[in-house]
Amino acid sequence: MLREWLKERKEEKVKTREKLEGYLQEHSRDVVNEVLKKWFEPEFTFSPIVRECSYETPLVKAYYKPHLKSRVEEPSEPHHLKYVDQAIEHLRGNEYAAVWAIWLECKRLVKSHLEKVMKIWESIEEKLIANLHEKFTEWNGRGKIPPTCFLLENTVWEIYREAENFKATGKFEETSFNKDTEKDYDTGKDCFRVGKATLYARSSDESLVDEFINSVCGIVTDQNLVEQMKLLDAEKMVIDGNVEKFRQALDKIVDDFEKGHINLRGTCWRCKSWYNELLSV
Repeated sequence: MLREWLKERKEEKVKTREKLEGYLQEHSRDVVNEVLKKWFEPEFTFSPIVRECSYETPLVKAYYKPHLKSRVEEPSEPHHLKYVDQAIEHLRGNEYAAVWAIWLECKRLVKSHLEKVMKIWESIEEKLIANLHEKFTEWNGRGKIPPTCFLLENTVWEIYREAENFKATGKFEETSFNKDTEKDYDTGKDCFRVGKATLYARSSDESLVDEFINSVCGIVTDQNLVEQMKLLDAEKMVIDGNVEKFRQALDKIVDDFEKGHINLRGTCWRCKSWYNELLSV
């Protein structure tokens, strides 16, 4: 009788162990397939197509808006993914501490980097307004166009783009800030504009338009701006390297599960009770 009872207990333990191991394997598969493989996939949101002035990193973007209304997205975990809370608990645990440290460094670097980008935009805006505010009216593109005006958002963003080109080539020649003429529909006379497809400035006084172009040229070719943008390039390389390290670390966890049949290390709220029970079987 005792022998049979021991045999039954052993069989029960085997079945219990197999059941718990199955739960843990299924849990690992859910986290691997739904989170770790999709960590960098953006959340799909429907939005109308609008022109946006944005600077992109591998994690998030910064958006330029004039008069200190620029904004930076907060780097965060992909909370739109199913099971992400469970994945985060595993990654935060001691078993994956080195992996999670890389992710935290990625977030820190990106946030600091985008704050510097915004400061550059603000600096360009301040210089432009200081140079033009006495002779040009700022126009937002809506309503009746003033006789002599400039569009701040368009101009600041294009200055930033042109500065990127100048940093790379050292030339400011064939640019978006070319002078052209058009008919003023209010007066019926010709006036001068800067920009063909996109309007940056406009006036019937050619000397003012030339002054606008000279002001833009001075900002684009400012060596201090060039040096700041070179520093951004260097930071971007560091960010890219850290993001790639984190991506490879996630790939390693995925390979360990799919090829090495190794379940996720550590525990989360979903699997902790199974793991503890397994230890006692």
